[in-house]
Amino acid sequence: MGKRTESEVMELKVLFVEDSVDDYELIVNKMVKAGLIVVSKRVETPEDFEYELTNEEWNLIISDNSLPRFDSQKALKITRSLRPEIPFIIVSGTIGEENAVKVMKMGADDFILKDNLSRLIPAIRREWADFQNQMEMERTQKLLEKSKEYYQILAQNVQDLVCIHDNEGAYSWVSPSSEKLLGYTPEELLKMHPFSIIHPDDKYAVQEEIFRPMISGKSRSLKRYRCRRMRKDGVYMHFETLAEPIYVNGKLSRIVSTTRDITEQVLATYLLEENEAKYESVLQCMSEGIVLLDRDKRVMSFNTSAKELLLMEDVNGKSFSNLVFDKFSIYDEENNKLKEDDFLWRKMLFNDQSQNNIIYRLKSEHDEKWFSFNRVPYVVQGKKEGYVISFLDITESYKSKDKLDLLAKELIYLIETANAPIFGIDAKGNITEWNNFSKGITGYSKSEAIGKNFLKDLIFSNDQEKAAKFIAEILSENVSTNCELSLVTKKNRTVTLLMSGSVRRDFNGEIFGILCVCQDITELIDYRRHLEFKVEERTKELKLALEKQKELVQLKSKFVSMASHEFRTPLSTIKFACDFIKKYFGQIDQAKVNTKLDKIDQQVTHMTYLLDDVLIIGKGESGKIKVEQQSIDLKLFCEELKLEIENHFERSHEIVFTFSSSQKIIVSDAKLLRNIFTNLLSNAIKFSPERDIVKFNVTNYNDLLTVVVEDRGMGIPIEEQTQVFDAFHRSVRVSGIQGTGLGLSITKRAVELLGGMIELTSEINKGTKFTIKIPTNREEDIVD
Repeated sequence: MGKRTESEVMELKVLFVEDSVDDYELIVNKMVKAGLIVVSKRVETPEDFEYELTNEEWNLIISDNSLPRFDSQKALKITRSLRPEIPFIIVSGTIGEENAVKVMKMGADDFILKDNLSRLIPAIRREWADFQNQMEMERTQKLLEKSKEYYQILAQNVQDLVCIHDNEGAYSWVSPSSEKLLGYTPEELLKMHPFSIIHPDDKYAVQEEIFRPMISGKSRSLKRYRCRRMRKDGVYMHFETLAEPIYVNGKLSRIVSTTRDITEQVLATYLLEENEAKYESVLQCMSEGIVLLDRDKRVMSFNTSAKELLLMEDVNGKSFSNLVFDKFSIYDEENNKLKEDDFLWRKMLFNDQSQNNIIYRLKSEHDEKWFSFNRVPYVVQGKKEGYVISFLDITESYKSKDKLDLLAKELIYLIETANAPIFGIDAKGNITEWNNFSKGITGYSKSEAIGKNFLKDLIFSNDQEKAAKFIAEILSENVSTNCELSLVTKKNRTVTLLMSGSVRRDFNGEIFGILCVCQDITELIDYRRHLEFKVEERTKELKLALEKQKELVQLKSKFVSMASHEFRTPLSTIKFACDFIKKYFGQIDQAKVNTKLDKIDQQVTHMTYLLDDVLIIGKGESGKIKVEQQSIDLKLFCEELKLEIENHFERSHEIVFTFSSSQKIIVSDAKLLRNIFTNLLSNAIKFSPERDIVKFNVTNYNDLLTVVVEDRGMGIPIEEQTQVFDAFHRSVRVSGIQGTGLGLSITKRAVELLGGMIELTSEINKGTKFTIKIPTNREEDIVD
């Protein structure tokens, strides 16, 4: 027998269901001889077997078919109930074919006869391998579920908008961040075409240059593009997107895109470009020569004055010293001729420090001039990037103090008239310079500003700490920097400035303050706040519109319900009368025909009133009812209306009318008053069927019309008294009485349009009283 390999060694924990110690030891010895490392235990009862499965880890179950208190079928049921993954092999002295088939159907993995154990070891190895594979699959499944969990957590918390598109470009999955970036939920975006919210000016490029090449297979690489997308609130924002096609088996499976909001970055870029354009304009208009050098002292750019003063033409990567020494011989103030290496840098111990007012004499073949040079290093993100060289031709001023003073005045004038706020601050924060543009922004004149403390007197309290840090950094680091600060103007208005500053030095090179150049960005800040306000305002409008829409839907539903109920009876009556007349027209006398026609006319009138009520409610909802003032003989108006109502109800009730007024004629809207009085008197008669008197009291004193309509009818339950003025509301107690539920709603709207108020008192089976108070005008108060 050859030497066993490492892969053949198996360590097994085996639980035996066996009542024969000899058979148990025989099987264990056979397993050990086959090279298996076995840890085993033997049980004979169901209780011991269940205990071991519950409290120990086993790799294999070997069971005899039949024991005195136990058998393989019971053991198999317990195993599949508690530990279904463990292999189960039956090793028995005798087992019938029928029993063998039965236990195999129950889930046994194999059965072997004790007198033929040659199949045991191969069966164990096979089942062990299957067991290991099953365990590996379960571990893989758990890892997959964990991976899905991590993926879901990532998708829920990612800040960028991540989308998966199908091979036609349509959305198939959208990350939850869509609602934060665009205002749309993932479900809403999935129903939309990806290009539907892209700005029309950007849509063609995205479709034709990015997605179409990916869909057709012409482009298989990651693409970066920018476009504007419209948020749900209608505002266009700037976004940057990375789109990458994913191929499976050589075919496009999907496109993954990641989108980030870069609106603030784009707006900042626009502002920067605007500032750069302004600074460039100022630079080119300056009489002072300005040259920008890189860290190797090569010329990067220069203004028109520099070109004219130093005859600068073809830069071609040359250093500033090369360009100057090609045209001139250079001498210092002591008339020492300089070499290139000494020019501008010879006097400085540390080249990174600023140098002001370096005087040189530049001599050419035909002329010589004196120049004052300044050199300042500029720093970007804490690292020195190069130098700014400025210079002036001071030939005349150098020879004449008067001319030098004139030059100083010109420089001051340049600052005073610059198209940007420019001011100076000393080391203590007190203002020492103040140009005209600063006055225009803050309202403080130069005389008012000079001597004020920049931090305490001008800076908004919330920004004072930031402003102090801004000044300290400039004074300590000798570099210009940018800072956004809010200033309080003379009229107590807040303006926001983007400020940059640089140190100011005296003729001895000592720092004595800083010079600030600013840009007014108040409009940009206000625009950003205005956008936020508009979004909030629009949200409120949409909410109000939604609530109004709900009210209209409810009103429509109530109208349909009312119409189907209230119009059915009069229509049926009209139909019946028409059919009767058509059928018996030649057999009945004219009196009966007139009776039927009167009935039709009565029902048509009733339906007309219903429609009039609905139209009035509709006009009231849309605000189309206009108050039309006219002169009214109040007593005559009420008496005619009383008679009309009594006749309409065929004098079923007596309307007891009382009247008192300080003037005969009032000014009000007769149509609205008619609606009010008619609805109240009609309701009083309809809802007091067992009473025959309705009180109608009208008084008018001190330009206040008071109307009381009182009945002794069925009354209104107290729990419904707050609802009686709602459109279409009808009490369950009046279901047998015709009506739309609109009368009191119309009455209340009419009273309110006339500037009045209505009150209700009612008691069940004792009656109802409505009191109305309406202001009126005198005829002489109406001006044509």
